[in-house]
Amino acid sequence: NRIIVGMSLGVLVTECGKRSGAQISARLASEYNREVFALPGLVSNPLAHGSNALIRDGQAKLVMSLEDVLDELGDVGKLMRPEPADHATREEAHGLESVGSEKLSLPLDPVEQAIMATIQSEETPLEYICDHSALAPATVAATLTKLQMKGLVVQRPGNLFARRRAEPRP
Repeated sequence: NRIIVGMSLGVLVTECGKRSGAQISARLASEYNREVFALPGLVSNPLAHGSNALIRDGQAKLVMSLEDVLDELGDVGKLMRPEPADHATREEAHGLESVGSEKLSLPLDPVEQAIMATIQSEETPLEYICDHSALAPATVAATLTKLQMKGLVVQRPGNLFARRRAEPRP
């Protein structure tokens, strides 16, 4: 729990009892100055007592939508929020990838662009990405995590990575 919380921007508690691992993670997040969010639950549900108590005691921020989380994350939340602008222009300016019938609206920094350029159309081993991007393995691993969060890359068993494929239209 300590490692995961330490690597996170925050913790979102969806349901937890009065004594649970989620409560421990929320406490650790507070100690590490991370954001703590909680979804409210029915007061009659024993699995919601812990998350409701976090909100009641001011230890967690009430979350009712993704917007609540993105607002609290400040500049990071702004980067993760879709922008209502011309997709083609943004794609050319930021090296965005197409997924499905929509364009993603998250800009790619130069490191992300370099890693995306090394990922083949099929599964690509982590070692290949490190060798061909000329980046440190730690940088590659962290950037791959960001690309997964942006929905551009998927991880497969065996430390293999692939571009997220467009989903077929019905």
